[in-house]
Order: sequence, then structure tokens, then C-alpha cells
Amino acid sequence: MAGEYEDMMPLPLRSNGDADVTDGAPTAALLSGLGTSSGAAGKPRGALEMELYGGGGGGGGGGHGGRGRFDSEDDDDMLLDWDLHSMRRVRMFGVDCTWAVRMLPERFQTPPEWWFRLSRLQRQVLAYGACFGLLALIVGFLVVVPAAVSGAARSSDGSGSGAAAAAVAAGAHAPLLVDAATSPYCSWSDLYLPDVILPDHYDLEIAADPRAPPYTVRGSVRIALAPVRAATPCVVLHAKGLAITGPRLVVGDEAAGDAIDGVVVNATEFDQIVIKFPEAVPLAPANVSLHLSFSYELEEGLDGFYRSSYKDAAGQEHVVASTHFEALGARKAFPCFDEPSFK
Repeated sequence: MAGEYEDMMPLPLRSNGDADVTDGAPTAALLSGLGTSSGAAGKPRGALEMELYGGGGGGGGGGHGGRGRFDSEDDDDMLLDWDLHSMRRVRMFGVDCTWAVRMLPERFQTPPEWWFRLSRLQRQVLAYGACFGLLALIVGFLVVVPAAVSGAARSSDGSGSGAAAAAVAAGAHAPLLVDAATSPYCSWSDLYLPDVILPDHYDLEIAADPRAPPYTVRGSVRIALAPVRAATPCVVLHAKGLAITGPRLVVGDEAAGDAIDGVVVNATEFDQIVIKFPEAVPLAPANVSLHLSFSYELEEGLDGFYRSSYKDAAGQEHVVASTHFEALGARKAFPCFDEPSFK
């Protein structure tokens, strides 16, 4: 059973004189109780050996295959082998854990006295409670420690951001300088966009005439950013076949806020562009928006912003500009964070 200590010894023995004998009694008393093949109660040595080791069988060496331990060894030697008499087995949930207990310091190998005064049910309740409590502690440790490490790493990535955020909250824009060479987002090459800068709202303006060659499209987009999660001077987003001009950040009010000009420094193979600024994108609680202008030729196609035509009931052809943004078409129409989780 759970948490059970099974004492192999001692159990009371009866001598011919009916005197109680324990492992604290003199050897002579023990010898008087085991000196004959059958005691006062008429029990054979096998039965006496079973009493000694806590067995419940009858005569004939019950529990030991009909052979008593004392039949193979001298009685005096067995009685003087106190280590044998003091053996204990420890089981937890039916599993023999004696080997683990033997690894503990000697003073912890024996339960306290109050343990033996408890009932079997009380021992089980305490053992189960201790095991489940230890399990909960381990699980909590495995959950809390990685979260704390991740938070510390993110805090380290945004080192010095606290003062900048406080300054912004007070109504001032305090530049936070971060070396682009040390920021992983300035040399981004992953298939997916980083999740440190996310869009919150788009204001889009597009001008195009699909009937007048060269069908040039000109537009601008203002992207209100969600609170920035890490200090970085670079913004990574999607744009395919677009000429990007005038990238800038606006901190605070659109009319009176501070503007930070940037430059497109990289275009990846995954239709991504990297825009670099001279300082880190301001962190929360700053209100930050990204402004971009763009242009491209309106072409015929079936995705993005494209030129197409149809015929009316009279058979007359009409040229129109159409859109189809799913699944990856929005990046061909305007600069954006073109992933499902960002939309």
C-alpha cells in the first residue's frame, strides 16, 4: 500500500516459559525459546520462523517453500544477526522503494514514532497528498521558470525601454538607440514575420485609372501599430512588386507628433521588406503609426489589385480595377502585414 513501512522484525516470540522476547531481550532468552524443534505451543521451527518474519502461515515453514531459515543456518548465528532482524521494506503505490530509502541519511531511513500510530488509511492519505503535492510543485516549477526566463529575455531585449516609455507617458519623445547590427529583425530572413511589431489599423488611399495607360497606381497607407513588444529599429512587413518611398514613423498626434524618417534597407525572398530607422520604434504607451507611400503598374491578373474587363448585356466591353487579397494577394496591392494571424 502507499507509503507503507513493513517491519520484517521484531515480532514477539514465546519461550517455553511464556516470557515475551523481542530484539531487545537477552540472547539466552531467545535461545530458550528456539532451543527445541517444537515449543510449548507445539509449533515447528518453520512456524516459529514465520512469526519472526511476520508471516501468517502455519507449520511446515509456511511462506518459505516449506523450508525454515533456521534449518539452513545455526540458530545462534541467526539470533545474533541483528541486521537481519532490523530489515525493513518500503513500498509506495505497490512499488518497492527500499533501495531509494537506503540512499538517505540513516536518521531519515526510519519514520518518526507518530507514523506508526496512524491507521493504514491515514498513512495512505498522507502519502498520496505528499506525492500529488510534490507533482504539483514540479509542474509549477516547469511552467513558471520558462515564463520568467522568457520575460527576462524580452526585458533584456528592450533594455532601457522603461525610461523611454516613462518619457513618452509624460508627453515627450525620448529616443531609444538600438544598434541595428545587434537586432535580429534588421537582418530578418524567416518565412514568417516577427511578432514584435503588429498592425492595429490601416488607413489606405489608392488612386488608379485602369483605362489610361500606363495604368499607374499611386497610394499611401497609414498603419497604426499595436504596442511594440521589443525594442528594435527595424520594421518587417510584406510588399511585392511595389516601389516604396517616404517611410516614416509618427509618434503621438498625427498633426503635432514627432516624425522619424526611415529607409528601406532590404527585400527578402519571401516578399518582405525591412525598413530601418535611426532609433528604436517607441514602446508602449506611445501611440505610433507607420506611414508609407508606394506606386506600381496596374497589370492584368487574378490576385492583388489588378486590371480586368467584362462585357455588359449589349456586348460592350468595360475595363475595371479589381481586388483579390486571399491568400497572399494583399502584399501586391499595398505594403502590409500579410499573414492571417496579423489581419
